[in-house]
Amino acid sequence: MAACFIAVNVLVATNHSYTSVAVATPLIVGAMINDSAFWMNIVQVTTQRYPTVIRCIAFGCLHVKDFVIKKTVVKLVNNTLSNFEM
Repeated sequence: MAACFIAVNVLVATNHSYTSVAVATPLIVGAMINDSAFWMNIVQVTTQRYPTVIRCIAFGCLHVKDFVIKKTVVKLVNNTLSNFEM
């Protein structure tokens, strides 16, 4: 996962467009690994300890938080990169 994000940083630092496939591919793969690794631990622990209603509320809150953070970061990165001149 870290290797994917390091690859993205190196590609962007070497003047690849941040919208290119070469940048998007390792970014998507790293995000998928990150999401799936933590998701499996959450499912396993909560299934054993909490009733279904509490799990559903917790998972909903987790995904809303995740969605809001991702949208905020995308807006910040797009604004930063659009104002960045080399």
